Amino acid sequence: MPGQTRAKAVAAILVLALLTVFTLQNRATVSLDELEQRIEVSAPQWANYQEDIKAHIGATPTAEWEGKPVSARIDRGILYIDFELEGPWASRGLALPLLAHDPLGNTYQNTSAEFDGARVTYIFALAEEAARGALPWAELKYPHHDRRLVFSDAGIWEAPS
Repeated sequence: MPGQTRAKAVAAILVLALLTVFTLQNRATVSLDELEQRIEVSAPQWANYQEDIKAHIGATPTAEWEGKPVSARIDRGILYIDFELEGPWASRGLALPLLAHDPLGNTYQNTSAEFDGARVTYIFALAEEAARGALPWAELKYPHHDRRLVFSDAGIWEAPS
């Protein structure tokens, strides 16, 4: 009967392997409601943004975020940064928290976002002292990247073609 014992052991191992795979797949899938809740309470810090965003939102959803800034403008104390998104985040209608930093030392998390298909406009309310004058630049942290946007005298930045 050693053959039957071996067959039972192999079957048990296969069942455990399938259960493990199923559990890991379910863990990696996060519902839109859960993502929205995580985003609402997320407060990543400038110095540790990349790790904070993975810890707050989840490593898998953060890894799925693909996007690049295409334009930015400052208007009446508000910084608007337009992103073109790809992958799952292009259709989720949710804005992963981004951070901006100005030359005066202020750090901002986007206060809201507007969606137009795969284009998302991230909106940052600037501090009073930053809103009074023209900012020459803003540093931006978003998943997988840090970038400095240098504004024209009119407060506009466009990505190179």
